[in-house]
Amino acid sequence: MKWLSLFIALFCLVVCQNVQAQIDVRTDPRIAPLLRQAANGQQDLVIFGRKPASNMYVNMAVLDKTNKRLYWFTCYGTAYDSVQLQETAFMQISSNAIDPFSFYRALCLENEVYLDDAVAEYRRLGKLALKDTSYNRRIVYNSSTVKAANSTLQQLMALEGLFKKQCIKLCLFNCPSPSSLSRDDAFLFRKSLAGKTMSRPDTTIYYATSPLGFIAKISLCRLIR
Repeated sequence: MKWLSLFIALFCLVVCQNVQAQIDVRTDPRIAPLLRQAANGQQDLVIFGRKPASNMYVNMAVLDKTNKRLYWFTCYGTAYDSVQLQETAFMQISSNAIDPFSFYRALCLENEVYLDDAVAEYRRLGKLALKDTSYNRRIVYNSSTVKAANSTLQQLMALEGLFKKQCIKLCLFNCPSPSSLSRDDAFLFRKSLAGKTMSRPDTTIYYATSPLGFIAKISLCRLIR
């Protein structure tokens, strides 16, 4: 269910599009501590802005030189993701040979390929696939959610959940900042109906609590004979 939190994040990203609050990264207590430390000039932390697309949902990154770890943050100053860097990647980013945002996009795409391959292999071989010793598949099959699953179906669902989570992370990463989105009157109308019930003489319509849900509404029609 971990990937469900990313659906919630996507929902919040859309419904909060009219929030225009200005955030002071250096002093605002809502800002992630590491990002605030980097903005205040801590020497072992290097802060990056997302250029030229600075109006993106994920628009800041911080490189921790001491621990060789790279962090990404949203336009609201909240932590989004992080990764431990190998020496080569650390040198490339610290020397500005590659920017952290291009690195993250490439990393997500690479992970999607590995996860998709692992899912396809499991669909083909079932539990026999878990004996695969190749490096990338081994990492996927040894993940805690897969190991905790008891049945073949549960293991497959866990693998598919990992793949979905990775896809949603990249989707959110590619989203613009809510403040840059234009007002969509149709969406606002759907939002105003969320969770409501409308009754007519021959029809009752139930609107989903989330206007972004897979099922937007349910209609019950009275059969007239």
